[in-house]
Amino acid sequence: MEIHSFTFSRCAWLKSVSIPKTVRIIEDHAFSECVSLSSIVIPDGVIKIYYDAFSYCRSLVTITIPASVTEIGEKAFCGCHSLKEIHYSGTEEQWNALVKGYGWNEGCTDLKVIFD
Repeated sequence: MEIHSFTFSRCAWLKSVSIPKTVRIIEDHAFSECVSLSSIVIPDGVIKIYYDAFSYCRSLVTITIPASVTEIGEKAFCGCHSLKEIHYSGTEEQWNALVKGYGWNEGCTDLKVIFD
């Protein structure tokens, strides 16, 4: 199951979302420009976050990413200037092996990955 392209894009009122555990892919621009979204937990089982999936979510401060994710697309978190912490359920070695597209975290200053 996927969250399709542009499903929640530009939903300015969206503050939180509960992603079903059946989701495997978050497609491009699925949550882009959700300017009120402040945190999100991606459930275990998601394997790919497509490009621009969360781009320009200006209020996004934290995100939890499971070790099941094998790829983060280009500019997935581009322009998320408030994003300070990624909680990753795997090891540092797994994080380093994860495929990350060009500019996946562009504009995220002082971003810290916390390994759980």
